[in-house]
Amino acid sequence: MTPTADPRLHAVWHSGVVGLWCDTGLRRPHSVAPAAAVTAVARAGAPNEVVEFLGRYRLSHRIGVRAIVDGKARSATVPGVRVSVGDAVDLCRLLRSEDRWVGAGLQALAALSSGVASLVAAGHAVPRLTRLDGAWDATWDLVASPVIGAWTTESLHRSHGLVATREELVRLLSELTDHHARAALAPLAADRRSELGEALVGGGQVASAGQALADAVREFGRAAAAKDVDVVFRVVEPSDDDTAGGGTVDGDTVDGDTVDGATVGGRAEESSDVGVVWRFQVLVRTGADSLRPFSDLADTSSVDGPVRDVVARAVRSWPPLSRATQAAGAPDLLLPTDLVVDLVDEGVEALRGRGIEVLLPRSWTRVRTAVRATVTEPGTESVDSGHRLGLEQLADVDWELVVDDSPLDATEARMLLDAASDLVKLRGQWVRADPGALRRAARFLAARRGQRTTAPALVAALMSDEAEGVEVEAPTTLDWIPSSSSPIALPEWFRASLRPYQLDGVRWLAALSRAGTGAVLADDMGLGKTMQVLALTATEHATGGSGPTLVVAPLTLVSTWEREASRFAPELRVHVHHGQGRGRGEGAAARMTDSDLVLTSYGTATRDVDLLSGVEWRRVVADEAQTVKNPATAVSRAIRSIPARHRIALTGTPVENRLDELRAVFDFANPGLLGSASTFRARFAVPIESHRDEAAATRLRALAAPFVLRRLKSDPAVAADLPAKQHIRVDAPLTREQATLYQAVVEDMMEQVRESEGASRKGAILSGLTALKQVCNHPSHYLGDGSSLLRGGRHRSGKLAALDEVLTEILDAGEKVLLFTQYRAFGDLILPLLERRAATGVPFLHGGVTAGGRASMVEVFQSPQGPPLMLASLRAGGTGLTLTEANHVVHLDRWWNPAVENQATDRVHRIGQTRPVQIRTLVAPGTVEDRIDELLESKRELADLTLGPLAGVLTDLTDADLASLVALTGEGRDDE
Repeated sequence: MTPTADPRLHAVWHSGVVGLWCDTGLRRPHSVAPAAAVTAVARAGAPNEVVEFLGRYRLSHRIGVRAIVDGKARSATVPGVRVSVGDAVDLCRLLRSEDRWVGAGLQALAALSSGVASLVAAGHAVPRLTRLDGAWDATWDLVASPVIGAWTTESLHRSHGLVATREELVRLLSELTDHHARAALAPLAADRRSELGEALVGGGQVASAGQALADAVREFGRAAAAKDVDVVFRVVEPSDDDTAGGGTVDGDTVDGDTVDGATVGGRAEESSDVGVVWRFQVLVRTGADSLRPFSDLADTSSVDGPVRDVVARAVRSWPPLSRATQAAGAPDLLLPTDLVVDLVDEGVEALRGRGIEVLLPRSWTRVRTAVRATVTEPGTESVDSGHRLGLEQLADVDWELVVDDSPLDATEARMLLDAASDLVKLRGQWVRADPGALRRAARFLAARRGQRTTAPALVAALMSDEAEGVEVEAPTTLDWIPSSSSPIALPEWFRASLRPYQLDGVRWLAALSRAGTGAVLADDMGLGKTMQVLALTATEHATGGSGPTLVVAPLTLVSTWEREASRFAPELRVHVHHGQGRGRGEGAAARMTDSDLVLTSYGTATRDVDLLSGVEWRRVVADEAQTVKNPATAVSRAIRSIPARHRIALTGTPVENRLDELRAVFDFANPGLLGSASTFRARFAVPIESHRDEAAATRLRALAAPFVLRRLKSDPAVAADLPAKQHIRVDAPLTREQATLYQAVVEDMMEQVRESEGASRKGAILSGLTALKQVCNHPSHYLGDGSSLLRGGRHRSGKLAALDEVLTEILDAGEKVLLFTQYRAFGDLILPLLERRAATGVPFLHGGVTAGGRASMVEVFQSPQGPPLMLASLRAGGTGLTLTEANHVVHLDRWWNPAVENQATDRVHRIGQTRPVQIRTLVAPGTVEDRIDELLESKRELADLTLGPLAGVLTDLTDADLASLVALTGEGRDDE
């Protein structure tokens, strides 16, 4: 003890009691009587409460201490008093941190008491039952966790003579914990309901406790300790120089070792047959530490119990782990390869379901197995100068097996096929390959071995039984253009500069035309499909090609074709076959034969199909080819029956709702190539749409690749030529009047739905949804009473109030806007309002407008001096128009299908647009419009648009789901 100028009161823990003694500032411990010690402490300034506390102890005890005298540690025996842990805690509460009379040992005791009290309050105390003299002693102790263990070690370093060993400190902490826990539970003394509760609160023994209760209490303590220990398993790959991965596994079953009731296989050193073994390694994290292998821990005493518990629980949670061998010197398990495969396929999910985390190697996603088709120049037997030889002229196809995008040689493929499990080592890495996919791919390739594969053989192969379940990597559409084909040389009189992607499209069309193969040009709306067909026709005309091209288009687009042909390809002889005065006899057929380009509508072509079938057409082009997607209609049958050497289907939406539509459009261009409708549905439509079958989707893409060219505005090669496009949702809360009407419609609708079934129920749902959307537009739209748009100078519709603000922003900027609604009646209702805002007449394009009126409206709006607003119904104005003078689009209400809205938007966002385009959608929040908007946005993101129409989904909802869909929530109403 270093000499001090003032006396100090010290504490020491020994033999289960706290000893208090005092030094007087002399160079060695002196024998000081307790009374003298009290006097000495009092002189040092201790408060009266401390003096009174010490005054209660009159008996003198000899207390062994270790002191520092002249810089050396010496043992001494000094007089003092012994007090209970409870009394020592009471004394500690009287101390202040600035008290100079408090010795280091007593300060350490006060710090320990405060720390234990905090731990008890935080729930780090657990009960214990100890067998004592034929009964069970009930006490409290700290949780045996790594966190508590670390705190204990730190406390030992700061004990300042209070204790001499860690064992003494642990016993002191147990006594302090028991005291503080009982003190905390004292208010519950009246609620004690059991002998154990009585003992834990008030003290004493539990005479009736049995071993089962003691085990339960111990298990509770172990579970509490485990809360501070994270135990995670990690699968470790075998190393090249140690096939056992840290151990070997027996070839035969061995007697198991039991880990807390769970049995695992024998230990590694007992093995005799060496095989590939995987280490199921135990990782441990305590507190804020990072995960570390159990075998790397210097001291495992504080984590051994929780680790053993988790290992045992893992074996119980997934019993196949009992086949594992326990590693020597560690809780790790050693697994054979087949067990690792089962672990990945089933065990990981089972273990994670029980709260046990398993880490797998980062590269262990199941590798994709596929067959890859690559195209090469057609063989010499396919080429006959100047002669059309069909699909064989396009290219030859080579097949190869690929795993994880890497081709396999024959040796590697055989090794994978012969592997006993799907976990194999390939090129130095362990990978998971699907054996079933490998076998299917191998069978597919075996059936092609020795055959020369051309484009027709590709189609046959992908439609064969061997292709079922096989994923295919196919070349892109443009890869099918023979590299030896000549570049497109547009005639000088062609008055347009094609973009690179458009020139690629013309080359592809020309290659398929030479091969006599139909084409589906499915570029996004606004990317110039018309221009590419005109360029192809002009190129053929300039090189002496024979025979006219027939373009069949919706009536509204016939004038567009005529105008574009006159503007960009003036040398072409263009004939429009339409109208009452059109020719119908031999003279008409002769005139068509003498033309380069004949334009007609679907309706006229259907009526004059016999006349058109008598002309030897070089090519038939179906514009907006989704018109012929239903082969049962008279229009579709008529157009398909017109013979031609080459066919082109033009569509910006090859799939609006169902994959059957793609097959129908494809079948127009290449009749029978994809088989019958029923075969296509069974092989592709149902697996893809209903089961999200990726293998079927890859085969369909491979089948379509040579014959369907689709570029999107988002494609890098295209996006550079288009301005930016921004989607903006504008919330338009209902007015009070709208909200009242909306709620009334919901109640009436749900009553009708509940009372009907079958077709009547679906009809009630659709009519109710339509009424709700009309209410969201405007009360007058729903009521149909001709009432005014405003009341008292204020908008009756939140949607029109929002539109007013949008129009102010656009018109103030001097820009133009195209507005779409699905309801002509709503357009008629708001047209006067729009004309007042525009201060001029506003064109309204709808289904009742004639072709001439339509062309006039477009021309007026497209002129710089034209009106700043144009209103259009979604169906009438959604196709065949170029309205790039506007750079704003507003959708006043939502259609069921985002593809239809996209078509409408593409009137503005297309080639020729030079400014960024803003697309606004007005939505009434908290209403059915809000939920439809969410559904449509999620549907818009689906690749290839393979979902069905939303209306069909909504009519199949249960009553409860429907009520949730149409309910008016709080955000749907504007109470101002």
